Amino acid sequence: MQSEAASSKQWHVANWGLLGWLETAVKGIGILLAFVAFVDSLGADKFIIGDNPHLAAVILLGLLALGMVAPLGLRYIQKEIISMAYAVFNFLGHAALFLALVRQPDQEIYAILFGAAYIIGEIIKQRFLTTTGYTEAGQSPKAMLNFSRGVIAAYALLIILVLI
Repeated sequence: MQSEAASSKQWHVANWGLLGWLETAVKGIGILLAFVAFVDSLGADKFIIGDNPHLAAVILLGLLALGMVAPLGLRYIQKEIISMAYAVFNFLGHAALFLALVRQPDQEIYAILFGAAYIIGEIIKQRFLTTTGYTEAGQSPKAMLNFSRGVIAAYALLIILVLI
């Protein structure tokens, strides 16, 4: 596996190891579920915002989707093919679930499973970070772990907001 500093400016594929691929696969399940929710919502004829029973969750999900724009730039700079492709699908998955919940708010199970997949993926990422020492964007290993903990909290909050 290569760190950002070691990566070349040419597009390449890094060796992410078992934990890196496992994290990607688990979050990929969440992304797939977001696309299913989006397709399921295509029959809805209007957007429900003000009267949306999950408005707080929708707002949080919108903020998370906006937050997924930044990794697109970072992954482009790193020029790592797998993480760039993942960043694109990650952003699209968040946007798809956001639109699905705005169109058809009764799709709680998709949002819950999406959040659970991201929490499990982040737990795997924490193991990956502690066993490999991987860092990026000049962050310390501790900062990488703390950021991951913040991500877990955000998706846990998403689940809670969908449930209430």
